[in-house]
Amino acid sequence: MKKSILIALLTLVGASSFAQEFKVKKGEVLLDGKPIAKMSTKVLRQYEITNLDGTNAITAYMRICENPAPGKVYVEIANEEKKANDLDFVKYSPFNVDRSIIQTLFAKGMITENGIQLEQVNTFVNGEPTGLGEKYGCKQQNAEKAVTDALALTIDDSGNIFSKKEKIGYIRMITNNGTTSGSVEKYEVTNLDYKIIGTWYGKFGMVQGYGKALNQEIYTYDGKVFKVEFNNGGNFIGYKMSQDVTAMNIIKKLTGNGYSLGHN
Repeated sequence: MKKSILIALLTLVGASSFAQEFKVKKGEVLLDGKPIAKMSTKVLRQYEITNLDGTNAITAYMRICENPAPGKVYVEIANEEKKANDLDFVKYSPFNVDRSIIQTLFAKGMITENGIQLEQVNTFVNGEPTGLGEKYGCKQQNAEKAVTDALALTIDDSGNIFSKKEKIGYIRMITNNGTTSGSVEKYEVTNLDYKIIGTWYGKFGMVQGYGKALNQEIYTYDGKVFKVEFNNGGNFIGYKMSQDVTAMNIIKKLTGNGYSLGHN
């Protein structure tokens, strides 16, 4: 019995003594202090990884999704042919994203002590898509951004909404005391014919025909619901509608999901 316990303890001690430690230092990926690859980032959240001799290049993109809140992160891996697939982090640290990526690739066999395993990478990127971008909301988020960027939306301090400097609608903020210093209850977005396209409710908004309270959500004229978190950034000294982040996010959410303003 004592002999068995001793063997078990020795096994645990031996395993812990071979625990692998990853570091990224001066552009090199270190495994237990030994360089195994190169890693660089010239673009925010985009990491280029190669063997020490510069071969077998792959790219890892850190993706952050705003929806569902508070956000989900994952890594997108692409080979030299730009084929890509999404991968959950095995272990994620916002303070050591580069190391988190390497740990994930190592756990999946795409990088080893011998460098990048291109065959394993290609098997993954050419395999069945994991669909994490859709699952976590990033793809929809990117699609919405493409639409709203093209519209070049702005708001003035009177609540007029413009697309490329052409007026397309209005947004109105409603507070509990009727002034900008009050607590925000809702925002109403209307087109140029004053038809309400969507109403955003801060807390416990009730709409006839909808079975539950709306909390930081838009309810559209055709019964759709979209989540938009309240954001009081932008107005640091006094209130200006043109600086209202929540108002702009509401408009972007509507237009990004196909709701047109302008005239009927």
